[in-house]
Amino acid sequence: MHLLAAEQSPRLRARVVAAVAAAIVCLHLGHLAVAAGAHVSIRSGVVVASAAVWAVVLLVAVAAPRGLSSAAAAALHVVGAVAVTADAVWSESPGHDVIVTAGLVSLAISAGALSSARASVVAGSALMLCQGTLVLSQQGTGPLGWYVAVSTVAVTAAACWVSASAREAWRSALADEATRALSDPLTGLLNRRGMVAHFPALRAAAPSGDRVAVVLLDVDAFKAVNDALGHDAGDQVLVAVAEVLRGAVRGGDLAVRLGGEEMAWVGAWPTAEDATAAAERLRAAVASARVPGVEAVTVSAGVAVAGPEPSASAPTTDADLLSRLLVRADRAMYAAKAAGRDRVEVAAATEGVSAAAPTAAASVHGAAAGLAGA
Repeated sequence: MHLLAAEQSPRLRARVVAAVAAAIVCLHLGHLAVAAGAHVSIRSGVVVASAAVWAVVLLVAVAAPRGLSSAAAAALHVVGAVAVTADAVWSESPGHDVIVTAGLVSLAISAGALSSARASVVAGSALMLCQGTLVLSQQGTGPLGWYVAVSTVAVTAAACWVSASAREAWRSALADEATRALSDPLTGLLNRRGMVAHFPALRAAAPSGDRVAVVLLDVDAFKAVNDALGHDAGDQVLVAVAEVLRGAVRGGDLAVRLGGEEMAWVGAWPTAEDATAAAERLRAAVASARVPGVEAVTVSAGVAVAGPEPSASAPTTDADLLSRLLVRADRAMYAAKAAGRDRVEVAAATEGVSAAAPTAAASVHGAAAGLAGA
């Protein structure tokens, strides 16, 4: 989980590289201590040099103010791998080559986990070249030596592939879980959490001069459908309305099931009239839809349109704007219910969060003349 996050977070990536480097420096110090305690003659200067390289890697990772890029993390792995390979080849420490050969497998997997696909391929290839060089230096360049070297590199490549496949499967599972957490299981529309999560991006991407708006719709007489025909029929009605809504929204808009029989269309339009016309087209499309076994399906809709910020120095937050639009659209929707259902009502303009829209509860219904060309 942490390695997957490190792929996206430069600071977390730097912390992982620092932890790896610190562990390898400790292993070098342990190597020197054990060799001295066992009175084994080794070229300690080579071990110290390799430890110094990894100490530099540690300092670079710790000192990076904004963390490490994918390419930087891969490069540090390669530099360190070259150092430990030289250590294993020239330190003349019995059995040290076995430890380093195994360690290079771990470094290849680590580089792949922390880097982009391209950087991980380059780093992995460099690390496996180090591994093959180390094996050949110990086994010789005869047929058996080449067999051992190629086999070792092949096993390392397989381990890296398994690790990468597991990460991809885990990443996909996390993405599916995140999608489910932000979606309504019945209709496939966003749920409230999904709407809140995606609203800042929608607002930021709105063309200059366009106004963010919420069209809130409620299925008319939905309880009567459930009572008379059962909840399965009610679910079919919700799915049908959701399909109409999904077909109406544009790229970048949000189609949301707020709960029960309430849904919302969140988007940005040049004017309040454009948003109202879109709501009217949606209402008409729902009225034209057919659900087997249900006599007619209609919706009442309320439209709330944002307006100029009350203060350029203190802009309305995304959460506050969305909350106010939902409240106003909900009130307009209930006004549509009270006015006879199967209609659209526009919320009154309110300072800071509404447009210069029609005055309180101005309504449009059917193919009103003023909206026919919108």
